[in-house]
Amino acid sequence: CLDNISATVDLLSSLGFLVNKRKGIFTPSRSCRFLGFLFDTDSFTVSIPPDKREKLLQMTLNMLSKSRCKIRYLASYIGSLISVCPAVQYGILHTKILERTKFLALSSSGDNFEAQLPLPVSLREDLLWWKAIFEDFSRKNSIRSGLFACEIFSDASLTGWGAVCIEERTHGFWSSEEKLFHIN
Repeated sequence: CLDNISATVDLLSSLGFLVNKRKGIFTPSRSCRFLGFLFDTDSFTVSIPPDKREKLLQMTLNMLSKSRCKIRYLASYIGSLISVCPAVQYGILHTKILERTKFLALSSSGDNFEAQLPLPVSLREDLLWWKAIFEDFSRKNSIRSGLFACEIFSDASLTGWGAVCIEERTHGFWSSEEKLFHIN
């Protein structure tokens, strides 16, 4: 494996690419930090790095302590939550009420991100959900495997069509108009 890495670096260098040895990982590893996430190929999981998790926890505690904030601050917070959704199962669902609150506030303020908005009590449930996510440093999200298989068989003739998927079957006959289509 190390020989392959060395050969690849040599090849890329000979082709004129600059290999950044500070940023590269040149020893085989089953886990790495990439694009702001921790990937673990042993457990096949993706998670939020501890430093990022701590920062998001502080942002969430700050939101929970406020009764009002600028729309810009809420938008920034939502963006931070969206950025970690690949590592948080169902995370995107817990941003929808926040997004709706931001949208309504922008609508009523004439798209002024500097306007203050009162934070409705309805946000508290989602904020507490995010707080629990960020407090649990062992939380990880599974990376789906690509082992999904489903065969669908279909056929058509000049008179009709049919399809089968597992035990489900469907069929029909072409109308006079459909029979004239070029695909029949």
